Amino acid sequence: MDTGLLYYHKIDFEEKLYSPSAIKEWFEKDKFTLESDFPNLPYIQDGDLVITESPVLLQFAALKTGSKDLLRKNEFDAVKIW
Repeated sequence: MDTGLLYYHKIDFEEKLYSPSAIKEWFEKDKFTLESDFPNLPYIQDGDLVITESPVLLQFAALKTGSKDLLRKNEFDAVKIW
């Protein structure tokens, strides 16, 4: 995920990257400890909320940072986002 929006708005977050050699850690450990119905990469965990779909991650970041102007303005914009 592009974390620039979070950095720009000074939102505290921890970024965890999985290198190809460490992806085993995701599949054997971290995936099963993530309390989500659909554990997947990339994800955002904010308290008890876990979001795992890429387009929704961007929407969440826009809402979290108050950048609602980045969200859809009508149904046609919603199609463009996806």
